[in-house]
Amino acid sequence: MFDSAPTLWDDAECVFGRRSYLTGGTNGQWKRKRADAGSRTWRWLVMGMMEQTVTENRGLEDSLQVTLVERDSPIPAYLQVENDLRRLIRSGTPLRFPSEIELAKLYGVSRVTVRQALERLAAAGLVKREHGRGTTVVSPPELALDLTLLRGINEELRAAGVRGRVQLLEQRVDVPPVEIAAALHMQAGEQAVLLRRLVFANEVPLSINRSWFPLKLVPGLDRMSLTNASVWSTLAEHHGIQLVSAESKIEVVESQAEESRILQVPFESPLIRLMRCFLDQSQRRVEYSISLWRTNQMRLSFIQKL
Repeated sequence: MFDSAPTLWDDAECVFGRRSYLTGGTNGQWKRKRADAGSRTWRWLVMGMMEQTVTENRGLEDSLQVTLVERDSPIPAYLQVENDLRRLIRSGTPLRFPSEIELAKLYGVSRVTVRQALERLAAAGLVKREHGRGTTVVSPPELALDLTLLRGINEELRAAGVRGRVQLLEQRVDVPPVEIAAALHMQAGEQAVLLRRLVFANEVPLSINRSWFPLKLVPGLDRMSLTNASVWSTLAEHHGIQLVSAESKIEVVESQAEESRILQVPFESPLIRLMRCFLDQSQRRVEYSISLWRTNQMRLSFIQKL
C-alpha cells in the first residue's frame, strides 16, 4: 500500500477532516494519496523493532467541518478556535474531539493555542478532559419551563432534575426604565427594588434574570437576605403577596458583550428573552422580570385549552 515505510513513528501523519493522508518516503519526502471511505488500519514496522497499529475512524474526521483561524483578525487565535468548537458543540456534531495535535493541524495553529481553547471550554462545563481518553462533550442540562405554571426559578430547577444554584448579582433600590414602570403601573420617578440574578444548572450558567418590584409593595426587600432564599416565598412570608397570574412575551435576541461573558457564549449568540409581568391575588402588578436564556439549554412549553 505504501511506497516505502516511515522509519520513525512521527513520520506518519493523519490529517483529520481531509480525505487524504501523507505516506511514504524518508527524510521529509512525502506523497499525498487519496484515502478510501470507512475505517482503515495502518501498520508500520518502526525502526525494525516493533509494530505500531493505527486505526483511522473516518466517521469522526469527516464530521468535523471547522472554520480556519483568520491570521489578520483582531480576535486572538485561541478565541477563534474556542468559538468554532462551541459552534460544533451546539450543532451536536461531535461526541468527542480529536487530540490536541490533530485539532492544531485542522485549525493551522499551535498545540498551545488549542489547549488554551479546550481549557476554557472545560472551565465553562462544555467539555470534559481526561488523561488517556481525550476531550469529550458534556451533555448540557436542559431546563423545560412550563409557562402555564407559576413556579420560581428554584422550583423550575428542581423539577428539571438538575443541580440548581442562583447567584445574586445585584440587590438595590432604583428608578426603573420608563417602559418597565408603565408595565407595573408606577408613577414617573417612583422607586422599585431591582434584583439581578444568575441561574446555574450543574454549574453551567443558563440564564440572567432582572426583576423589578414596586418599592411601596415590598418595603425592605432590598435589605433582606436572598442568597439561598426563594424570592416568591419571601414575598409571601413578609408581605402577604401571592402571585396568581402572569403576562408573558417571548422573543429571540443576540447576546451582547456582557451577556456573552456572563453566560459563557460567543458574542451575538441567539438567546431567548422572556418578559413577564406577575400579578398578585389583588391584581396588583408586583413584579416585572426580563430573563435571558441560552437557546441550546432551554425549552418553553404551553398548554392551550379549547
